[in-house]
Amino acid sequence: MAKSNAALKKFHDAECPQLPYDSNEFFYLLLEKLKEELEKEIKLNEINKGEQNDTKQRKQNTYSKTA
Repeated sequence: MAKSNAALKKFHDAECPQLPYDSNEFFYLLLEKLKEELEKEIKLNEINKGEQNDTKQRKQNTYSKTA
């Protein structure tokens, strides 16, 4: 719990020190930032999944050609 509190404080100090730490606006900004990070992760996972599928397909094509 202490780590998450420290992370919240760090985000607050870096992104919006003018807002009260317990304000709705601060939590809205925090949620927006988390949403952006989650969307980035989802895109990266989709890209990685696509690359894995491409590699798998190439391996299957190579196997089919040699069989």
